[in-house]
Amino acid sequence: MTALARSAALHLAAGPRTPTPEPAALRAALATLRPEPGLLDGIADVGAAQARVFSAAEAGAMARLTDREMREGAAAFLSPPRPIGRDAVAGPAFLIEAERRRGRVSTNLLAAFFAGFRSDDPDVQRLARFIERDMPHWRFFSAEGWRQRAAAWLFLDPGNGPVRLAERMLNIADPPASVLDTAGLLDWRRTSAYAQEAFLAACALTRKYRWGEAFEKQLRLVAWASIIADFPYPAAFDAYALALLAPWEMVGTIGEIRAPHRKSLVAALLRHGGDPRSGAAARWSGISASSAYRLFLGWLDRRD
Repeated sequence: MTALARSAALHLAAGPRTPTPEPAALRAALATLRPEPGLLDGIADVGAAQARVFSAAEAGAMARLTDREMREGAAAFLSPPRPIGRDAVAGPAFLIEAERRRGRVSTNLLAAFFAGFRSDDPDVQRLARFIERDMPHWRFFSAEGWRQRAAAWLFLDPGNGPVRLAERMLNIADPPASVLDTAGLLDWRRTSAYAQEAFLAACALTRKYRWGEAFEKQLRLVAWASIIADFPYPAAFDAYALALLAPWEMVGTIGEIRAPHRKSLVAALLRHGGDPRSGAAARWSGISASSAYRLFLGWLDRRD
């Protein structure tokens, strides 16, 4: 390892991890995630852009990279085919050079953080700590707004930021798109990996509610799932379905779900999951063995 790499590794040494809610379930749901395509649309060849960074890092010549090459490297920092941020030499070397240049490199690194987010990923955690250290020095137009969002929404705290967003989304009346915008998750970031993990956290929280409280939280969750025409978080459908169904599994006669709410939940689940009694059954395979799934089938057969 070169002297630069050793210095960089010490500079970016991993710190303690923060626990996340239902970590096993979150890891399973997030395993298939890929970075948002919108972040990389302006790069003709992502692999070639990454290769230029690797070559410069191996030669100890990061300063020779052009600003455009640095911006492209920042956008592809956690992306396949050869993520810079997951390499022991190129990742730290890139961040040291990014700290020297700042500017648009920093905003692209922030975008890469949202796109490639996983709360239990040590590379994401290291990137969050770098951005947190670098952010006070930002001087571009939107810098102060990002500093305020980081403080209010904890998004640079990977273990707690998504939960903060989930809790606020479930407990305020503002439209979900407005809440996401306020948190800085505009445009493609609304359906980013970061937003999906927050949605999964909201699903986990909603499953804990019963009766009247469940009614309110579930309506918020349905509204969040409707921010675009298609289901915005494909890896979270199972968690979403269970959040809408599980709170009603143990309800007795006195607290039985009311017909209007039951019908609204059925409509929401059919809209995004299709009818499991038809050719859309594959979408339901993840929860098909659960009692919640059997409850849903019973709802579909009701005529009241």
